[in-house]
Amino acid sequence: MSRISVETEYDKAITALARSYAMCHSAKCKGDGCKMCPTYIQQENVYQNMADADKLRVQYETALIIGMQNPPEVNELRATLGAIWDCKWYILLLLITIGLIFFVPAILYGDSVEPDRIQIVLKETYYNLHDVNGDDKLNCIDYAIVFKNVWDKSYPSEECELVRNLSKDLNHLFVRIKKNGTWVCVEPSAYYYGYINRYTMKAFWEDKYDSRYNFYNETDYWMKHDTRFYTYKSSLR
Repeated sequence: MSRISVETEYDKAITALARSYAMCHSAKCKGDGCKMCPTYIQQENVYQNMADADKLRVQYETALIIGMQNPPEVNELRATLGAIWDCKWYILLLLITIGLIFFVPAILYGDSVEPDRIQIVLKETYYNLHDVNGDDKLNCIDYAIVFKNVWDKSYPSEECELVRNLSKDLNHLFVRIKKNGTWVCVEPSAYYYGYINRYTMKAFWEDKYDSRYNFYNETDYWMKHDTRFYTYKSSLR
């Protein structure tokens, strides 16, 4: 479905503030030392200077973003499964289906069956996200550079590049990955926003993304922005 709208700079500011609040909501610090956090101070300065109607818009967009992390479809699926749980034939069919999905491909193809590397790195990017250039902001630059660093630790670096898109609707830094011999443009923040299975730029941004405005061969330039020492950690247990 196309998104037809005229988004003003003030609209973008409201959305950016909502995303910042949502990110703090899921942060590991859990509110420890918030009043000393530069991000918190910036949030409050902007929020307190807004009109009441705009404050309500920020609250509404923040709730939507947080809600994406636990969509209602999950509860609907659980209710559906609960309704058939007492029927042994459905249970048997479910177990057989799971076996066909996970075990048959492994038997037929062996080591060629592997998890989606992009999804793995998207998750690790979320757990390792930090302010790479010390500008007290967390934005697309941080997501893209952290993704590249995480990717290079496990996979061939030449299969991951930073790409910039500069169009009338989008000013954005992201990555492209070589997958099965084809380059795939990926939104590095997809895991955070709940798009783990729809992580391509086109799926994430829809009509706002136009590949004609992509700029390539800038990876080395953007990686120079990574000026802060950071010890990467794995989210895998």
